[in-house]
Amino acid sequence: MFLPFETVLIITSLLTTQIYCFGIIWFITGIRRNSSVVPDCFEVSIVIAARDEADRIDGLLNDLSNQSYSFLEIIVVDDHSTDGTDQVVKNWCQKDSRYKLISLEETEGKKAALAKGISSSDGEIILTTDADCRVGIDWVSAMVQYFTPEVGFVVGFSQLKMHMSNLRSSFETIDFLGLMACIWGSCGHGYPMAASGQNIAFRKCVYEEVGGYTDIMHRISGDDVLFMQKVRASRNWLISFADSEKAYVAHPCSSSWLSLVNQRTRWASNAPLMLRMAPFFFIYLLVAYLMNFLSLALPILYLVSRFPLWTITVMLFFKLTVEWMIFSRISKLAGRSELKRSWPFWAMLHPICVVLVGLMGPLGLFRWKRRGQRWGRTL
Repeated sequence: MFLPFETVLIITSLLTTQIYCFGIIWFITGIRRNSSVVPDCFEVSIVIAARDEADRIDGLLNDLSNQSYSFLEIIVVDDHSTDGTDQVVKNWCQKDSRYKLISLEETEGKKAALAKGISSSDGEIILTTDADCRVGIDWVSAMVQYFTPEVGFVVGFSQLKMHMSNLRSSFETIDFLGLMACIWGSCGHGYPMAASGQNIAFRKCVYEEVGGYTDIMHRISGDDVLFMQKVRASRNWLISFADSEKAYVAHPCSSSWLSLVNQRTRWASNAPLMLRMAPFFFIYLLVAYLMNFLSLALPILYLVSRFPLWTITVMLFFKLTVEWMIFSRISKLAGRSELKRSWPFWAMLHPICVVLVGLMGPLGLFRWKRRGQRWGRTL
């Protein structure tokens, strides 16, 4: 005997809400300070992949020149730039012997650039960030202190720069803080789900041990989350989260709504791979997608077919409550209390963004660095 469709939908909605809320609470309880640190005594190589970043990379290179950490080299790999990025780096190479410029020739792509830079590095610890990011004077020192003997990979905290000029930048900042909260919380529970290439570090021997980017080179993105999942799957090393404010990295917001959707779609393009690499993460991604889809679909059903209003009310109440809880937690830690006034706008727009990106991501429908993508591969 089959249950009526409305009953099935009510049960699905309530069950999805329960799992979604449990997941958010799990993330919140995992956001804790890490007290396991060691003195900074490693040779460090900072590897940066750059493509058409002439207008922004100078700020990062200046930040790196002022680092309080002594034992480091800075390698910039130019990925077929056409705007003079290589000349900006050459100027720094002439001023400081710690800088090195490498140019990609036949291959292209961020992972290819990082792989070439890492293979040319001398450091025991590799740090990577994006060419448009900014770091504090103690960034390197703060990151390397998390490398206790059993730690092979460190996930760093990053957020958008403090200046919020409009609703779009506020939305993006809140959205990215939510991602950081989930990363921080999952690391705290010993099951790291993701990472951002804007701020990660790993032992070079770990990179070599898991085969680097070799088996994921065909994916346009994934130098962070896919590589981290390979390290986690090896079970030979712990993955730590760098929660020190000195280890924070700042990055600029997207230039437009289209650019933001394009970025999120690129990130979501790797979601199907999580089924194999991190099943628990994949299941929660599906639950989160379903939760946001239902939060849009059920109000429409109420208007056209009188779907029970109490189900919608319960679902949205608990969804918004746990989302506010995790936002309050991470915004306090990040010192971004000014974002609270923009949170209602984020809460209204977020489900639309998730549903849209969740559809486009697995199809690989995006452009990045002048390269078109279909099914997660470069055209």
